[in-house]
Parts: sequence; structure tokens; C-alpha cells
Amino acid sequence: MLFTICVLFFFSTENNAQTYFPTLGNSNEWYVLHSFEGSYTTINYTEGLYSNGEFEYKVYKNNGMIFGYTREDSINNKVYFKYTLNPDHLAYDTTDVLINDFSMNVGDSMLYKLKTYELWLYVDSIKTALILEGERKIFYLHTQPDGIYGVYYPVWIEGVGSLAGFEYPQSTPDDFGASQVNCFFRNDIHVYQSEMSFSYGTCDIELSNNENSKNEYLISTYPNPCIDIINIDINGIKNPRLNIYNLCHQKIMSKELFIGRNQLNLEGLDSGAYFFEISNEHLLVSKLVIIK
Repeated sequence: MLFTICVLFFFSTENNAQTYFPTLGNSNEWYVLHSFEGSYTTINYTEGLYSNGEFEYKVYKNNGMIFGYTREDSINNKVYFKYTLNPDHLAYDTTDVLINDFSMNVGDSMLYKLKTYELWLYVDSIKTALILEGERKIFYLHTQPDGIYGVYYPVWIEGVGSLAGFEYPQSTPDDFGASQVNCFFRNDIHVYQSEMSFSYGTCDIELSNNENSKNEYLISTYPNPCIDIINIDINGIKNPRLNIYNLCHQKIMSKELFIGRNQLNLEGLDSGAYFFEISNEHLLVSKLVIIK
């Protein structure tokens, strides 16, 4: 459990971003890996404005089924969701549920309430990362024990949403079978990609010149585990930068990288697990690296 806690807190707390980046929009796509049912990927997307007293986006699955409606309060930086009447979803609810509150600060909390299920979420740390248009907030939270699965450790990215997807906004992404957002596109522009997308072959992209397209894209770190020396191969990403964090979210090293093969000497680092965050103005990718 300590490992899980540290994994989700590897970023350091930074100042809050000044501009709010909305999560919702036409033609947004979330590629969500459901590892508890055979590692299949669902594409959730928002399309069209649905008027019901106020604007709501329809949320579809890639089979064309509408499974909910979502709306955003861009003044107060909050996102709400409600399920359609779908008996296949055991926790469906047709009332608005607050799923993201990007106005919170460290130490704040919010109530996630779905029908008779209630869960408090607490903000442990907030970092900002340069993604696409500017600096976005990344929230690291924990929940109170729910009596069934224990404590969750959600991660939210401003302009992307929960990294466990619409259906599990309060969950820890990719922990013991929970869903995880592999990547996110806004109007075919790549905004976010996780390491899981490389493992399962979904949402691979290439960033070349001024275009973002869903083609071939690759970041490789090897050998892993490693001893002193690690290679980082980068294809199709301009101006990459590497930040290395330990499992307790302390930054250990920062280094400019280049396209092609980068060989990094890690001789000064203690044995253990580290997070390698590779980013530029277009994307943020993190990888877990073990040093022997």
C-alpha cells in the first residue's frame, strides 16, 4: 500500500495555475483501459450540446451508446456527471454528481455522492505541468476508507479529468484492476498519454513539426531494471525534458533530452524505484524505472 501511495504522490506541490482549462468540449476522446475485464479499451467521447435547462454534453462509448451526460461550471471550475438509465451499470444515477472540483486547494475536500454511496475526497498535493497551451493543475487526492476496497488515490488533470475515467472519478487509476485513461484527445489534438498505452498498444501517436496525429509514437526506457546506465529512446517528440522523482514525490534530477537515443548515468542514485517524467509543451508521459 505504501508503494501505491508514493506512486501517486511523486510530483511536488507547485503554485496554482492562473488560467482554467475546461475539461469538456465537442469531439473530446478519452481512451480508457479496463484491466479488470481482459484489458480492453473503451473510447469515451463527448459530442453535441444537449439542452435540459442548461447545456450538457452527451457522453458516448465507442459502441455508440450514450451512457451519461456531463456539464461543466467553468466559473467555479467544477465538472458534473449523471448516468442514463442503464441497468447494466449497478451504480447508475440520473441526478448530477460532482466528479471533479478543480477549484480546491491542498487540504480541501469534496463529497462524491452516488445514490446512497458517499465518499469524501481530500487534496494531498497539487502540481502544475506545462501541457499544450499552458500550465495545468494536477491534483493528487486520497479518500476515506469505503469499507470495501479501502482507500483510493485519485489523480485529476485540469482539462483532462480523472485519470480513472468518467465512470470511476474517485478511484485510483490502474490499481488492482481499476480503469485508467490511457490518453486523451481534444479535437484530434493530443493532450495526455499514460505509460499504459505503450503496454497495451492503444492510442499510439507521433508528434512531428506542428502537427499532432494518431500514428506511431514511442518512448522507450531500457534496461529496466537498470544498473547505473539507462537508455531513453525518443521518437517524434520535440524538445523533450526529463524530470526524475523518487517515490515520495521529491525531484531528484532534471535534464534536457533530444530525439533519438539518450544515455543517462544514474550512478549517484540509490537503488529503488523512480518515476521518469518526460514532457514538452504538448504532452506529459511518466514511466516507472527500477535501479538495482
